[in-house]
Amino acid sequence: MTPDPSGKPSGNNRTTKPTGKQDRPFNPWALAGAGMEVGLTVIALTALGWWLDGLFDTKPWLLIVGMAIGVIGSTYKLYRIGKRSFD
Repeated sequence: MTPDPSGKPSGNNRTTKPTGKQDRPFNPWALAGAGMEVGLTVIALTALGWWLDGLFDTKPWLLIVGMAIGVIGSTYKLYRIGKRSFD
């Protein structure tokens, strides 16, 4: 600590560098993984809806519900990834 002119310590003893988004390098593989997760989630839930439609004879309602849940869930996941990346 360096004393100020009055002889008291200044209290500015910060020795660590502040962290921020400039410290994190851009990672394109994280975005590629997120894209794969979105695609596979929508495909899996759509296929589950299609299978349940055949099982319960409710065509096409469960397919539509499965697809909607997949799209909404994937959109929310991408929102969370984007928010974490840019904060």
